[in-house]
Amino acid sequence: MSSQRETETPALVLSMLITLGVVVSGLWWSADRLNMAHLLSISSRAQTSDPEALSSDDVLARTSSGERLLIQSGASPEKHQGVQAIAAGNSRQAAAYFAAALQSTPNDPEALIYLNNAQIGPNPSYAIAVSVPLSQDLNGALEVLRGVAQAQQEINQNGGINGVALRVIIANDENRPPVAKAIARALVANPAVLGVVGHASSEATLAASEIYETGQLVAISPLSTAVDLANAGAYTYRTVPSDFVTARALTDHLLNQIKQQKAAVFFDSRSRYSQSLKAEFVTALSLGGGQVVREIDLSQSTFSAAESIQQVASQGATSLVLLTDGDQLDRALQV
Repeated sequence: MSSQRETETPALVLSMLITLGVVVSGLWWSADRLNMAHLLSISSRAQTSDPEALSSDDVLARTSSGERLLIQSGASPEKHQGVQAIAAGNSRQAAAYFAAALQSTPNDPEALIYLNNAQIGPNPSYAIAVSVPLSQDLNGALEVLRGVAQAQQEINQNGGINGVALRVIIANDENRPPVAKAIARALVANPAVLGVVGHASSEATLAASEIYETGQLVAISPLSTAVDLANAGAYTYRTVPSDFVTARALTDHLLNQIKQQKAAVFFDSRSRYSQSLKAEFVTALSLGGGQVVREIDLSQSTFSAAESIQQVASQGATSLVLLTDGDQLDRALQV
């Protein structure tokens, strides 16, 4: 471990503060300058390289503290100029450009984070990273970034952490475990990073948790719910209830509120989140006296919504329970 990470104790506190901002946002919105030049960025287009064999350049191209835009779509000329100024080391000019960009797009969290970073200038700062699936779920990622940006702004405007400002690095993990692991390795190797907010999917968080445990870097996920995360180690946390809690709430509603005993479950066998929630729901419903009459995998190439509904109806199902994720949303909507 680096000497900075060993001596800077606010890592967990910082992560908790930032994650609090993420949760609130999600509920209501749905001495020298740190050397971040090696942390580059990406466009909002999906990456074409093989995530199983990411090079160091591939990894670094998915991260940014302001040197390049991660979200190209809709970026104003002022936002581009701010990024160019950051890359040139002119933080004062960059701050002016980002402030101008926010006049036209005040809800842009990337611009606000880069503005907050630019305003720190050459002054000492703590640094955390936020890892989100920008190229896989842009809207969801933006909601997380809005919480982070708001919390960072409030912390810095109120004097920072014991007088030290907070700098934020954004990473795009694409909700893909190999990418999440590669980004986690880069963050662990960067002595400036004291904590991580992320990841979004349970698959990505579980994959990265192995790296954080070895590197002793604290990570807090605002969205991952898989029960397996309880055993992810001493450095990975979350702020949302696990699938155990969610499944029992669903079961209570089914059995006690709408009085339905027999259910058919639609899930995605390729999603660790979906598998976890399905397993917990099946157990909870059985313990409550109900029955899952059929489990249907939405990821199967032979899946047919019409045929599935006919099958479960013939088996006595009186309710349909959809426990899938965004990858199978279209098929879930067909049901």
